[in-house]
Amino acid sequence: MAAIIGLVGTCTGIIVGLIALYHHLRPNCEVKILVPPGGSENYGRKLTVSGTISNRRWRAVYWLAVQPSDCREKDLWWPQRAPLTFHNDGSWRVQGVTLGRDFNAGGSDDVGAIYTLAVFQLPARSTNFEDDVPLSPPTDSSILCTTDVRRIEC
Repeated sequence: MAAIIGLVGTCTGIIVGLIALYHHLRPNCEVKILVPPGGSENYGRKLTVSGTISNRRWRAVYWLAVQPSDCREKDLWWPQRAPLTFHNDGSWRVQGVTLGRDFNAGGSDDVGAIYTLAVFQLPARSTNFEDDVPLSPPTDSSILCTTDVRRIEC
């Protein structure tokens, strides 16, 4: 009888440990784009975007990408710069985010367009995102947070 109780206790401990390990490896991410606020207007083609991610997955890479409103039907996104890098508090910042494409000098054809800024999560092994190359999101990616910004003439 004591052996059975010991076995049940051991099995319970293993199950509880596995559940804790699962929650450690797959935490719930809370993602926020803080700057610029949703619905804001940006004077010019470049801006700085910042935000926070809590409970990042340790086997994931995070990217900021931009989608012009006229590319939503095609689901094309422009990844910005490089994967996000984080401070100890989970905050991140990307300078020089581009609103517009190089149709002509300064991308003036894109003035007045609405841009969706999104934080993507990809597996660490994924190499499908490249800086400023338009693409459809990889199947192993997920959008964690979005906000919209309108580009206006400076």
